[in-house]
Amino acid sequence: MIFVVSACSACPFYLAGNEGKCSGRFPELKQVDVDPETTRPEWCPASGAALRVTESASCNSGLPAIAVNECEDCPFFFQNEKRRCNIANPKGRPILTDGERPVWCVLRKEVAVIRGS
Repeated sequence: MIFVVSACSACPFYLAGNEGKCSGRFPELKQVDVDPETTRPEWCPASGAALRVTESASCNSGLPAIAVNECEDCPFFFQNEKRRCNIANPKGRPILTDGERPVWCVLRKEVAVIRGS
């Protein structure tokens, strides 16, 4: 799964339901200070090299990697009134389990690569 990001609104790191913040500066959230529909901020993690998010960082592709074992460790996770996933289909899908990750977690089968356009 490859995301080519030219604006924040198309990025799975952009948490529209969380006051317009970015989780790509993981682990802290950072406020997006530009128009998310048209551009990306200068500090955007997708601006430099591609970033790989995977269940395991063991397969080395040369890209910076984030290994995810639990939802709370994932840069696509956010919480408002419910726990949600920003990479699931549909975007912002509620996470209804309290376990490590739901069975439908995309990262169980695929690697997510996010890069700038």
